[in-house]
Amino acid sequence: WFSGTVTSPSAFLFAPTPQISREWCDALFREEGAARLMELLGSCSVVKLRYLARSYPEFEIAGRAISKANRSRLLKEFERWYDRQAAEQTAQ
Repeated sequence: WFSGTVTSPSAFLFAPTPQISREWCDALFREEGAARLMELLGSCSVVKLRYLARSYPEFEIAGRAISKANRSRLLKEFERWYDRQAAEQTAQ
């Protein structure tokens, strides 16, 4: 595993197995928007998406449901979450 946290989108693309975090996703969302974040999450393996999803207790799925979720289901959860965040930013 890549031991460091990915700090930029270009680093994400070139890291052999990037270790992404919720904090990194939130920063990318603020800097480049939900569409870019979803593009990068879409390139992640299902294992990485499951690992990342466990750091979002607000998701509608948790525990064993995350373990059994496929790529499509996980990406929908991330998309829903960041769509809500975008709507809250717009409302402020």
